[in-house]
Amino acid sequence: RARRFFVEPALVAAPLLLMGLWLMGRRKPLQLYGIAHAIDRLLTALQLFDWESWPNFYSIHFHRIPEIPMSTVIATPDLRVYGSPVRHLIPTMGLRFELLPSQRVLSYSCDTEPCPEVVELAQDCDALIHESAGESKGHTSPAQAGVVARQAGAKTLYLIHYPTQADPQKMIEDARREFAGRVFVAQDGMSVDLG
Repeated sequence: RARRFFVEPALVAAPLLLMGLWLMGRRKPLQLYGIAHAIDRLLTALQLFDWESWPNFYSIHFHRIPEIPMSTVIATPDLRVYGSPVRHLIPTMGLRFELLPSQRVLSYSCDTEPCPEVVELAQDCDALIHESAGESKGHTSPAQAGVVARQAGAKTLYLIHYPTQADPQKMIEDARREFAGRVFVAQDGMSVDLG
């Protein structure tokens, strides 16, 4: 009897990306941050590639982030990054980036249904990047993303992770019914304006 396995695409791509960096000559150590769920699965995938036997492979330092609200991920004089667990089908964290010299803030929902954790991460942010795959378990519609942006006091909302057949104008209209700030539908290669 055949068994079915769900393979997270990132866990297939991540070892290949790390191998590609090695093949291009990377020697500088790499810092990888993630929740235990993600780090453990990445290590398992890397073991399938026997990565520790690759000659002259650069060192990787794994940093497990606690799955508690507003965990400090990175803290430097110029940057603070915070993470909070959000509500998806698998353990996932949203992020808040505080650029200290400019006092600008960027927040990223990751895949999630609407939740207070994203509102907290996005509190008074200059830009909120929010997934908009549709109203379903673990995901958010453009209108729901608009509600989150309004509740957080965000200045700008960027909708990402949406169905390829979605009408960008309708997505913007749906979000604007709930949010009075600027709304954009993210595109590949787009820059995010923090003000």
